[in-house]
Amino acid sequence: MSVALEEASGSGSRFFVGPRRLIWKSCEDGSLFFDMDSGETKLVSPLARFLMVLLGASPSGLTVSVLVDLVHAEEPDVDMQTCRDEVGEALENLLGAGLLRTAACAG
Repeated sequence: MSVALEEASGSGSRFFVGPRRLIWKSCEDGSLFFDMDSGETKLVSPLARFLMVLLGASPSGLTVSVLVDLVHAEEPDVDMQTCRDEVGEALENLLGAGLLRTAACAG
């Protein structure tokens, strides 16, 4: 995981879908999105798209541990460490694409 993602996950931060206007299309290798605000088109993995769906359905945001648990529930045959690693990589990619934002948990 990147330093930014480690800091966000270690501090109890929540991830949120960034304030973007997006158009999505599924394809063989994942999902393409067109960002209507920036004019950029990018490809994201099926896992990254699944995380976007989960986060889009949760206005209060979700922590890394909750996201890992939800992904693992969908793919129980994948060992937990692999699941953590893959979720971390997908979150890094989504953060890098500007599709997510983080905020510290209240408390």
